[in-house]
Amino acid sequence: KGLALNEIMTGLGFKTIMTRTQNRDQDDLALSQIVAIANSNNVDHMHSIHSNGWQATSNYTLMLFQGGDNAPTYPDAKAVALIMSDQIYKTDRTTGKYTRGDFDFYGTGQPYLGVFRGLNMPGTLSEGSFHDYIPESWRLWNPDYKINEAHAIARTFIQFFQIPQPQVGMIAGIVRDSLEAPNYYYITGTADSYKPINKARVTLLPSNQEYICDTLNNGYFSFFNLEPGPYQLVFQADGYYAETLAVTAKANDIVFGDA
Repeated sequence: KGLALNEIMTGLGFKTIMTRTQNRDQDDLALSQIVAIANSNNVDHMHSIHSNGWQATSNYTLMLFQGGDNAPTYPDAKAVALIMSDQIYKTDRTTGKYTRGDFDFYGTGQPYLGVFRGLNMPGTLSEGSFHDYIPESWRLWNPDYKINEAHAIARTFIQFFQIPQPQVGMIAGIVRDSLEAPNYYYITGTADSYKPINKARVTLLPSNQEYICDTLNNGYFSFFNLEPGPYQLVFQADGYYAETLAVTAKANDIVFGDA
């Protein structure tokens, strides 16, 4: 998500600094080091990207900032967190969204998260979804799913810093079998109660772009850089009837078309 966000943000004209670009032990910097890097570069905002996890039974979006729920250390941190909570919740389509100050969330009444401690500027931490909830863990294996969360974070800063919005959008969705349930835990009453279809073919008309869903039990697809306006999605998979769905793309936004 971070690598994708870095590419998106620099493409929009932001200057970015990343404290982690690879997945090695030496890239696990101490939280105090991350704070020092942000401070020494006098950044406008520090953001830390996470995926939550707890007993594999939850899948909501959580945003944290330093301070009390109604008394943030930096008011702009809460302002960014509220926007980002909406954007990630809409993009990952989790079961809920919460925006909290770390003093109150952890019940300490004082600074708790090390990645905020000593920051000279507003900072936020996103727990976009729960990586140990099995349906979500499969979705997180899809690179485009992670890229779309990166776009959600970018849309936050586009809105907060009031820069010109990109005039292209995204269409995404999930292909599932409405008559078959997964053989792993899922949250009842959600679309996760239907089994994702591997290797489904999704065609976007009239451009004839094609997306082949992967074999990692997520059924996820996404089309990027679309001009706003009406499109059709045609879904095909071995052993299933074809399905066609009308979807309208919006500038600087993501819309969904599920089958």
